[in-house]
Amino acid sequence: MMLSKRKLGSQGLEVSAIGLGCMPMSQSYGPADEQESIATLHRAIEIGCNFFDTAQGYGPLTNEELLGRAFKDRRDQVVIGTKFGFRFKDGKQVGAETASRPEYIREAVEGSPIGSWRLLIAERTAYRIYTLAAFTDLEERASHELIALVSWS
Repeated sequence: MMLSKRKLGSQGLEVSAIGLGCMPMSQSYGPADEQESIATLHRAIEIGCNFFDTAQGYGPLTNEELLGRAFKDRRDQVVIGTKFGFRFKDGKQVGAETASRPEYIREAVEGSPIGSWRLLIAERTAYRIYTLAAFTDLEERASHELIALVSWS
């Protein structure tokens, strides 16, 4: 069985019609089993799934780091959708409000295990902001040298 593909946005990314949400691999449903999670991620690629959903808040950051380890030799085979918009310090969320100022977007993308040197696949990543504060302009928020695709989640 191979999954059909679809274009994502206008940047040339092609993704499987069915993606895999990765949050449970790092939190929420009991202890994580990294070996089982990586085996699941690799099997998903084998059957044609190439679109994987994560977020900086899953862990926080540990889910993105897991994907980095799982895909280190498969970077050209995957597209990752990750979400940002909350601030973290020392592994804990700071405050409940979202952060959508341009300087935070740059900080979030550069500090993400997905977008940083730790995984090196920023060109195959769809960054999604959780929500934009009232009266914000998406074009003002995105730095095109860092982010090819930004959408609301």
